[in-house]
Amino acid sequence: MLVSILVPVYNAGEYLRQCLTSLTGQSHRDIELVLVDDGSTDGSGQVCDDLAASDSRVKVIHKENAGVAEARITAFEHCTGDYVTFVDADDYVANTLVESMLNMAIEFDADIVACGHFNVMQQGQKKERHTMRGLYNKDAIRKAISECLLYDKNTRANGMAIYLWGKLMRRSLVGEALLQGRGLWFAEDQIALFHMLYHAQRLYVMHEPLYYYVQHPQQVSKRYDSSIWEMQAECWRRYRKVDSDNLLGEQLDMRIWKSIYLTIKQRIAPNVNSAKAFGVELEKARKTDEIARFFKKRRLNESLKENLKFWMLKYRLYTLYYKTVVS
Repeated sequence: MLVSILVPVYNAGEYLRQCLTSLTGQSHRDIELVLVDDGSTDGSGQVCDDLAASDSRVKVIHKENAGVAEARITAFEHCTGDYVTFVDADDYVANTLVESMLNMAIEFDADIVACGHFNVMQQGQKKERHTMRGLYNKDAIRKAISECLLYDKNTRANGMAIYLWGKLMRRSLVGEALLQGRGLWFAEDQIALFHMLYHAQRLYVMHEPLYYYVQHPQQVSKRYDSSIWEMQAECWRRYRKVDSDNLLGEQLDMRIWKSIYLTIKQRIAPNVNSAKAFGVELEKARKTDEIARFFKKRRLNESLKENLKFWMLKYRLYTLYYKTVVS
């Protein structure tokens, strides 16, 4: 059974060769590797071309830079596999990733198979833990969406890794889903995966960690640009559009809260040096409809500690939040 591995490539530098070696060395040999060079300027495109010259399973498409969402759409348009999996160019995978997930897809007739993953950091690697495991039929998927997919109260994390990587997906689910993230540079893969889960009949979540998610200081996802607030708001609007049966309910608000918290911690805090500057950035967030609506809530369905942080932002106690949480 042919499996398409789709890799958007943009200035992947030192990480790309390790990624590609892990893919061409898959134990399941019936693969096609579709590499989309999204206007790289660091020689990544040539690395892709060199690989294609030595491995007939590799296709390379060069295009002008338009972002990762467009690169994934382009890759999908050029693939022919029965199943599809995505890999980011700075990550790498176990050589059994395709074989293991494909075996589960066949055994359980699953539309989507998800595997576990390691977070790879400078200080080593750490296995990421999520609560969702095993086989889910359509009713169970819908129940998970409403209870723990985006935010599990017990772990304060999502019930499964809600990214396109680390998944094997039936081809018929992928095309329309990718279009949901078009134009986004924040969480574009998350909204695409949510669309697939919303329409999937069967999901199997493996325990085994087969994907290595590499975190490094230069990641674009950790840089701050105030336009992220509108980008987040647009993401939440698209979640609501996909969620025609309103399954998410409180789940989406808790995901919004986590996104606000992480944006403050990972992007704003390293880039401001005063409570005043911090308050200015939070006021930019409140100008978006989705985040303004969120702060109209009376409280979170969460612990007192989380509610105290929420109330500090809700009532614009930015100096207090900056001194007690950020600093």
